[in-house]
Amino acid sequence: MRRAAWTLLCLGSLRTGGVFCQQQQCANPATTSTGTENFARMCGAGQNAACTASVSSVHQTANNPAGIAVDGSLLDLAAVALDVHAGIFHTLNTGVQFWSVDFGVVRRIQRVYIQSRNNHMDRLNGAQIWVGNQNTPFNNVCGTIVTGALVNNVDCNAFGRYLHVTVNNVFLHFAELMAFRPCACPAGQYDSTF
Repeated sequence: MRRAAWTLLCLGSLRTGGVFCQQQQCANPATTSTGTENFARMCGAGQNAACTASVSSVHQTANNPAGIAVDGSLLDLAAVALDVHAGIFHTLNTGVQFWSVDFGVVRRIQRVYIQSRNNHMDRLNGAQIWVGNQNTPFNNVCGTIVTGALVNNVDCNAFGRYLHVTVNNVFLHFAELMAFRPCACPAGQYDSTF
């Protein structure tokens, strides 16, 4: 029934000059309970593995790889009580620091979710999220975290293969990043190439 409604809505959109819309199915294991697909975990041959992540520098007391932020695990507060660097990557604090993920293909990013560590959330204040096709921290800004919190949701309507998070002269660290696009596009906003 729901699929038929979307089809009618989308066909109606065609008649009124809108762009073709198609129901997207969330059958991928990277789908979250909110009904959206996490592109940061849609890499590999089966499109069900973590994408490749990298980081500008590594803090000596936190030897976790950049990929820990796309492993699909949210921060374990009990583990953090024993080790403040458990479950996070951590950079140095001089100059521009960045974390990045390579989706492997161009993706349309609608929203970015970042789970910080449970202390020093203020270090994400002013962090910028960049999306584009160049593997550089300075593509197109799609959003800024104004005030860092444990959970940060940033609306972002951008296309690109790479996503970077940057800060300037401050430590960068977080536990998980998810990059979403809604599974079902609004009428008139579907592009069949993504």
